Amino acid sequence: MILPIAISLIAVAWLGICAFFDARTRQVSNWLTLPAIPFALLAAWLMRDSRGETLYEFVFHLVIMTLPMFVAWRYRLLGGADLKILVVLTLANPLLVVAAWIGVVIYFVGLLIARRSRSVRFAGVPGFALGAGLFTAGQVALIFVQRLTV
Repeated sequence: MILPIAISLIAVAWLGICAFFDARTRQVSNWLTLPAIPFALLAAWLMRDSRGETLYEFVFHLVIMTLPMFVAWRYRLLGGADLKILVVLTLANPLLVVAAWIGVVIYFVGLLIARRSRSVRFAGVPGFALGAGLFTAGQVALIFVQRLTV
């Protein structure tokens, strides 16, 4: 029960650092993104047991979850840093990816409202961080509420 929360908290802290650099420079260094992939693979492997997946199911799910992102990157719908970050989030917890995309939508709509007449060009990673952070805060709140009711 603690492992998913710990993984989410670590992912959000890492994502916050990536978001800082993306917002500031519109780039996220490979030094931040590439080392996170093996750690995310380890997290996925550790969580595999709790889901009761066999090795073949585990590999199949990883391919199914990450393949669309590689296709989007290939057709230049995603940048390289966005791809690596989304792969890490997918490996760490697939729900983090869903939350990250919801965060991007919220972030983008907020920017549209704030900059009504100007064109909007935005860094996506802060939106990913927003969504993943809200999801993780919800996870933590849920555990506290469950503990209080027991």
